[in-house]
This record gives sequence, C-alpha cells and structure tokens, in this order.
Amino acid sequence: MSGRPPSYGEAKRMPAAGGRVYEQYVPDDASRVVRRACEHSECPVCYEEMWKAASGVFVNPSGKRTCPHFFHLSCARQVGEQSRGGKHCPLCRAQFQSVVEVPAVDRDPDAWFSLVDLNGDQSLSKAEIRAVLLAQLRVDPVMLDEQLGSYFRQWDFDRNQLITKDEFLNPSQGLLAFVRENVRRQKEEAIPDIRRDKLAWFEYFDEDKTSSLEFEEVVRGLSKTFGMGSNVEKIQNLRENLRVIWGVFDNDGNSSIDKIEFLRPSDGLADTVVATLTHS
Repeated sequence: MSGRPPSYGEAKRMPAAGGRVYEQYVPDDASRVVRRACEHSECPVCYEEMWKAASGVFVNPSGKRTCPHFFHLSCARQVGEQSRGGKHCPLCRAQFQSVVEVPAVDRDPDAWFSLVDLNGDQSLSKAEIRAVLLAQLRVDPVMLDEQLGSYFRQWDFDRNQLITKDEFLNPSQGLLAFVRENVRRQKEEAIPDIRRDKLAWFEYFDEDKTSSLEFEEVVRGLSKTFGMGSNVEKIQNLRENLRVIWGVFDNDGNSSIDKIEFLRPSDGLADTVVATLTHS
C-alpha cells in the first residue's frame, strides 16, 4: 500500500498491503455533484455532512460489506427501499442485500472494527480507516490526509502497515482511544442551541430515548449549555437551585420532565432556560 490514503478521483484499482485490492471510493463516472459531496465528507444521497447522523453500509446475505461506501443510515435504507431490479450502491453499483448501521465505537468496538474491516482479514488498512473517520468524525479531508500518516504510525505498533484488533484496542495509543476522544469532543461541540431549537436540545440530552429528562440529565444539559466545564462548585449550586424549582416544571410529579413540560410556552423549562441565557 502507498504511504498515503487513496485520493478521490483516481480511476483505478489500488493494491494494498497483504495483496488487498480496493475499488476507488469515488467511481470515475460519478457526477460532479456527488464527487464534491464525497470530497467534503457529505452523504452522497442527501448532501448533509456525514458526521451529523448515524452511518450505514451495504452488506450481502452473510453480513459482509459489498463496497467501501458510507451513507447516512436513513439514506442507505431509502436506497434499499426504492431500488428496482435489485439493490445496488448508487455510487459503484455493487449489489447488496441489506443495510447495516455502523455502531458507535464507544458502545460496540468489536462490531465497529468488523464493519470497518472491508476485506474481513481481521485488520484495518489506512484506506479503511480514512473512510470511516470521514464518515463519523467532523474532520477536514485535506487535514486528515496531511495527518493520517503520523497517526497511523502511532497506532501501527508492529509497522506492518495494518492495524490489528489488539493494536486497535490499545487503551492509551490505539485507534479506538483516538476515535473515542474525538467522538467525545464532537458531541461537546455539537450541542444544539436551545434558543434556536428547543426540541433538538431535549432530544440531544435524552440519551436513553425515554422521551423525558431525569433530574441529572437536566443538570448535565444545563451545565454544558451554561459552559460550567469542570467547575464542581458551580455545578453543585446549579443542582441545588434546580432541585428547589423542579416541582414548577414537573407537573405530574413523576421526577422527570417530559416533552410537554419542557416545551410548554412561557413557563416550560425550555423557555425558562432561554430567558436565563438572554439575561445572563
């Protein structure tokens, strides 16, 4: 394999380490719009940034990936539902059976590794890593190309140009630690502005998807919204003040704030937070 990840627009099959072969990620006959979308790490179907939503890949009946492309999960499913005369990747026309979600690396690192491992040889190449990082992280493609070589050398402990499962799982300097840290930072940066989209803020902090926010979920959301960082004293004061007024918003007394209680005009929790932000 060459010392850099494959660049977009190269219309050839590239030999990789261990005799692996990759079809170029953007086919030579791709439209200009699709090519630009891929160059900017956007979903080739909806043209929104890939990192903003869960990603999906196409697999065959045995669960193996049929091509190297990533799409937003919802878009990939639409492709499968709308296909006629067989299901085919809209980029490379590879036939597929179904769509599989690429799991969050911090929740299921083994499944993540297996799906990223396009050729199923229990190791990851630089090209495979580049593709998934562009799909799941908020990263500039040009900057990634400039820095991936040095990162790869850090992860590739045996210097064989491939990342094995053990190298991936290295707790301090492995690829898993790198992706986890960047996902964490990305989540911090991507918190919705409650002043612009109250529902998005609610759903962002409703991590267990119960359609309600428990007390500590609200504390966590408010501490991040007000930029309290690691100031334990401020967070504790927030917790105590919120406990005093909790009953004002928790109308049904079930110890959580549902969407109605949160979004209620004027005296709901969301508008109270917005008013506090406005006057702070």
